[in-house]
Order: sequence, then structure tokens, then C-alpha cells
Amino acid sequence: MTRESTCTETLAEFAVNLKYEDIPKDIVHKAKILMLDYIGDVLRGFRLEDSQNILSGILELDKSSEATIWRLGRKISCPGAAMANIAAGESAELNGGPVMSFPGCVTSIIAVAEKEKISDGRRIIASFVTGYEVGWRPFAATNPQTVHFKRGFYHSGIYNPFCHVAAVCKLLELNKEQTTWAYGLAGASGTGTFQGFREGIRDKIFYCARAGETGILAAYMAKNGVKGASKIIESDVGGYLKCYSDPDYDIKMATHKLGKEWWTKYGRIKLVSGCIHTHSSVDAVLKLMQKDENMGFNNVEKIVAKVSEEENAICGSWRPVPVKSQFEIQFSIPYMVSLALKYRRRPRPEDYSLDVLRDEKVAEVARKVEVIPDRELTETKGKTGYSALPPFYCPCIMTVRTKDGKEHTIEVERPRGTYPDDASDEEIFDKFRNVRFILSEAKVEKIISTVMELERLQDVDGLTKLFY
Repeated sequence: MTRESTCTETLAEFAVNLKYEDIPKDIVHKAKILMLDYIGDVLRGFRLEDSQNILSGILELDKSSEATIWRLGRKISCPGAAMANIAAGESAELNGGPVMSFPGCVTSIIAVAEKEKISDGRRIIASFVTGYEVGWRPFAATNPQTVHFKRGFYHSGIYNPFCHVAAVCKLLELNKEQTTWAYGLAGASGTGTFQGFREGIRDKIFYCARAGETGILAAYMAKNGVKGASKIIESDVGGYLKCYSDPDYDIKMATHKLGKEWWTKYGRIKLVSGCIHTHSSVDAVLKLMQKDENMGFNNVEKIVAKVSEEENAICGSWRPVPVKSQFEIQFSIPYMVSLALKYRRRPRPEDYSLDVLRDEKVAEVARKVEVIPDRELTETKGKTGYSALPPFYCPCIMTVRTKDGKEHTIEVERPRGTYPDDASDEEIFDKFRNVRFILSEAKVEKIISTVMELERLQDVDGLTKLFY
């Protein structure tokens, strides 16, 4: 009698059996868009202090020469390169995903491809889609809103190893048994808490970077016979769902419509450099400014932003004004709304300078923004399961009163770039072209065309050389 596969084994079997030809064309296109977007985030992020500090730590320890640190052109070990590139990608707070960080598996894929001399673009695409499809489902089963935030787990550090290990195992063409072992090793190695966030420090990028390193290490360990738990997701003793969810988790979600419904299509693109929980508020104030051209930085009397309890807990008015760091700006609805008013556009990484931190006018406008947790919005968001599956809901009801006595109100259900309100290809290309102050315009356009025709790739080293 044939034994029924465990949940973990089912995910491994899907990964092993998936062929590029099985992936719908629209999903291949979305995968390339997500990869391109994250590559741009990495290139911009290398200029930022947090990623530079992690890079310094890696370089002090890592003297290998297997894979490229994208912006520098310097080669270090395969896991080290993935860590360095992910840290840069996370620093700019422009990375997408269902929540965040899933597209970061492109760094692990390319690092391993360099090491193993794999230049098959179709294989790279299939590996990326595998990472998305396999990595997302265990996370969706955990009821993340209820558990991760309230219990203090930093979700990306915990679930991202599944995304990276799935992608790398696929690229290395491991068999079902090896892939299952690798999932077991990676799933037991995720980590991260919200304490650093509370203290206003960006340690979360270290958790995300470690997820990439973990995925690569777990895959190579399994390739060489190191066994991991075959029930790492579903075990009622020490499984992922048991440890990181509540008793109401839905084990069926961990393999839900696998291979039939492609969740990669729900991947999000960030158009605002900041925590996703600030984006709807930013979009709301910009839409109101379009309705009233006289509304601006200098004539706002009061702004009230009603949001869900989750948005308030992470980015609400509780953070002191003035803030002390770039990180605190990007995780503050009042500050992000103030900057949107100042620049009359979505904030970008280059906007968070020391001058902005010292700008009393920015702080003055931020003080006029009151963030109110709304129970009805919270309940609606909970029913839709924003953090796991569409329809994604990241609500804000904003009322702005100007000094001339006018009052405007608008409701935004989700920020632009979030399914089903996806950003257009042209919007994403324009976002990517903002790396022109780092690379030549010719290289920028060559990266776009190469990634968007990735199935034709024949030289992975030629791709990485465009990054520096």
C-alpha cells in the first residue's frame, strides 16, 4: 500500500515535477516583472547605511569568490552574496511580495547559478516561480495577522526560508527526498522578532538576508545527505504551523490549489519607499491633492487617517515626533504623509536624508496627522486575509482639513501595485529607471530587456556584470 505524502512532501513533489513549459505565459511574465523590480531594489539599496553595515560584516568573514555582490562586482561565497544582495534589497523598503521579501529569492537563484555555471534562463524562471508558489502557501496557512504580529514574530524571517530553499532546490534539480530534507532544515531555521522594530532599528533586514543564506545552505546540506524533518510544516509536535500559528490554522492552505492556481500572479510591487502599512495613507493624500490643487504642504490644518489595528500598531501615531532615523520615517504614517505633501509624489529612498530628519516643517506637518485604529476596518481586513491571499485589503479612510476651511475625505482599500490594482509594466519600468543615478542609462535599459527576455539567457555572468 502506498503511503500518502505529507504536506511537506507534497510541496517538494510539486517543485521537483514543475517544468517551465507548465507555467502559464502570464505567470512567466509576472515572474520576470517581480525579478526586475527586486534587482532594482538591490541596486538602490547598496547606497544605504543599513545594507552597508551588513555588507561590512559579511566581507570581514567571507573570503571566497563564487558569486557576485551586485553593485560592487566583487565575488564572495554563494550564501554570502545572497545575504549581501538581500540586505540591500530590503534596506530601500521598496521590495514587494505577498507581504514582503519573496522576490528576494532571485538573489539566491542567481548566486547559485553563478556558482554552478547555470545560464539557462528558463530554469531560472521555473526556480523563481517554485519559490513563490511553495514559499507562500505555508505562510498563508498560519493566520499571520493573528499570530505573527500579536506574538511578536517577525514573519519574513520565519517564512522566507521556505521561498529560498524551494527555489534553490529547484535550480539544483534535487530529487523529492533531498528537497523534502532541505525544506525540513530550512523550516527549522527561520527566525525573527519585532523587538528591533519597536526600538526603531532595521534589524529585520538581517533576518531576511539570513533566510537567503539558510535556503542555500539547507539545499546543499540535503544534496549531500543531511536529513531534515519530513513533516516540518504539519507536525503537531514541532512543525511550522504548530510553532508559529494558533489552533485555528488551516493545514489545507499549505497546499491549496498547488499547480492549479498560480499565486505568483498576486505578487505585489511597491511604489512607495516605506512600510506597506503606510502606502494606502500616502496614496490617499495624493489622490486628495489631485482633487484640490491648492492642498499642499503649507496649508494643511489637520489630517485624520483611520486604518486597521494592524496598520496602527506598526505605523501609527505612537512613534515619537521628531523621529531619529530613516527607518522610523518609513514606518510612520504621519511622516510618510508629510513627505508626500512636501514632494507631491510617492516618497523615494533618496528622500530620507539627514536634512529631512532635521526639517522642523516636516515634523510639524507630521504632528498634524492623527492615526486612528478603526474596529470596522480591522474586522473587514481580518475577513479578507490581507496578509495571505487576495482580495488584499490595506485600508485607509482619510479626512484632510485645510487652513481655508475645506474638508475632503477619501477611502483607499489598497495601495497601487497591490492585486488586483496591479502596477502597469510601464510604471514598473519607470520605477526601475530610477537607478540611472547609479548605473548608466545604457546598462539600465539592457537590464530591463535582458530580464524581460530571460528565457533566452545564455550567460548568467553577463547578466550580473550589468549590475556594476
